[in-house]
Amino acid sequence: MTILVAFHQSGYRTFKHFYLKHVCVYYPAEFPHLVSYTRFVQLKKEVLALLKGYLSVILAECRGISFVDSTRLRVSDTKRISSHKVFVGKAERSNVGEQTLAELR
Repeated sequence: MTILVAFHQSGYRTFKHFYLKHVCVYYPAEFPHLVSYTRFVQLKKEVLALLKGYLSVILAECRGISFVDSTRLRVSDTKRISSHKVFVGKAERSNVGEQTLAELR
């Protein structure tokens, strides 16, 4: 669980690079019984329930100001719209280009 939390606080993009190039190189003394990356990925599934419980205790209810990034996500090609499934039911298509320019003038 410590390694998983450290990964999320690190600047690594993939867990594989973090585990092989950081944990195995710099922390063999702290983790003397390190397993291979493949075995760690198998064991990680058992820890996720404990990690969820840990994070629910650590993370408190928001009592202040929260910020949400509302940057518009652009689709590069209209033919690819059907392949983007992340915001299905939450986002919609809009045509604000010419309409916005006319309103600004």
